[in-house]
Amino acid sequence: MAQVAFIDEIFKANSAILNTLLTILNERLFDNGNVRSKVPLVTLVGASNELPESEELDALYDRFLLRKEVRQVTAAGVGRGCLLRGPQRTRVLLWRTLSR
Repeated sequence: MAQVAFIDEIFKANSAILNTLLTILNERLFDNGNVRSKVPLVTLVGASNELPESEELDALYDRFLLRKEVRQVTAAGVGRGCLLRGPQRTRVLLWRTLSR
């Protein structure tokens, strides 16, 4: 099992997936039928193009200790982002586009 996970469009998940995510984040456990497994998750990175708008999503949103809003990436920005890769380092870019 993974220690690091990335979930795109995290706030568009259905209620069953949201409840599963909350159990993983709160208790580090995953229920698979009648089997409960420990989850070695250390870091969860979530991305979304929109903020949660319903109260049922607030519990999940509150679990994210770091939150960052950024503007939409331009064509020039994508080119610069590609330059961040190199043999000695890796950088992860995470963004939420702002609708304007």
